[in-house]
Amino acid sequence: MAVVIICSISLSLIALLLLIAIYSNVKIFKRAIGTLGNAAKENPYSLDHLVGVNIKTHLPPELIQSPIRFLLLVTPSCGSCYETMEEITQRLTRGVKPDYVKCLLLNDSEEHLDYFLKRYGASFWIEVIDSSLIDQMAIKILPCLLRIDDEGNIEEATIHIWKMEAYVKGGEKDVEHAG
Repeated sequence: MAVVIICSISLSLIALLLLIAIYSNVKIFKRAIGTLGNAAKENPYSLDHLVGVNIKTHLPPELIQSPIRFLLLVTPSCGSCYETMEEITQRLTRGVKPDYVKCLLLNDSEEHLDYFLKRYGASFWIEVIDSSLIDQMAIKILPCLLRIDDEGNIEEATIHIWKMEAYVKGGEKDVEHAG
């Protein structure tokens, strides 16, 4: 009987120690998960800081004339930029340069610049600009689409080209409801 009591006490003691260890680890995991949640919320490629900025403070005003509503920032050394240009070409242009879009091509690769201009010059109004614009505006991801108003104020900055398509097809009311 004494052996049973000693075993019972020993097992209870072991169970108590295991529970304490598990509880300690759960607290550590909760803190770690909380930290990961905050890190996931911070987007290092966010473009929100551009909303409200007047693009004419960074570019010559003559580059941004009405009826331009979208500025597409691309670089000739970016594979995603080519994919975006192809997608926009297929969806929107129908063989005519759209008046509402101007492509701002960053001059960061002489090697690819001529090819880009030859490939897309017939489909888009393209202006070659200095690549320092990216640093000035703290843009960390390309391609980048800026929706501007008549005064050149950035109303929206995004990487989602479908926002431009929604605007063109149905006006601003559809942009608010798109995705």
